[in-house]
Amino acid sequence: MLERFELLFAIVGGWVVSILFLIIIRLIRGKKFPNGAVVIENGTSNESYNPGYNIFLLIGMGLISFLNFLIVFLCIFNFWDSISRYIAFDFPKWINWIGLIGIWIQDGWGVAVFSYNVNYTPAYKSMKSDYVLATGGPYKYMRHPMYTAKAILVIFFFLATGIWLSLLGALSWLGLSAQAKLEEEALLKKYGKKYQEYMNDTGRFFPKRINLKFS
Repeated sequence: MLERFELLFAIVGGWVVSILFLIIIRLIRGKKFPNGAVVIENGTSNESYNPGYNIFLLIGMGLISFLNFLIVFLCIFNFWDSISRYIAFDFPKWINWIGLIGIWIQDGWGVAVFSYNVNYTPAYKSMKSDYVLATGGPYKYMRHPMYTAKAILVIFFFLATGIWLSLLGALSWLGLSAQAKLEEEALLKKYGKKYQEYMNDTGRFFPKRINLKFS
């Protein structure tokens, strides 16, 4: 099992690096839209759509976020070593580091998602009238790249920390498909053909196709 300073540095370090990259990217880009951004003005109506939020998704993803902050708290105040024996499996460190590397990759993926989706909107908020459709970066291949990353994060988080309670985060898997369909139906209703064309070219959670070019 990782020592508290190793775990604290790995988790908080990932957050800090991700935030810094986002700030730098946005400063460099300025007011320009990222590659692949398609502005859809007003849509088919002025009504605000809110597809709602699937309870399984809320509990599953919320649990991992809560445990992240709990670990940071325990490590900062030196409770991790005494409490971890009751809430976590004592995995070999090489397993923990596989999990941490996976978490860092997920952090980097999150940077790409937020960089290319300038109006990233949580599912519990209503969509904007003027919508900027992201079709670059991760969105070039899949319509819900953040959901894919959060689903896989459950596994990496468990390997990194050994906290058995984190496996309940897999509840989010039960709600992913239903939530994605609700959001897509709302987007189709509001933006029609533009969004339909995008759906035809992409997969929901995984790439529909990847064109590999060799020179």
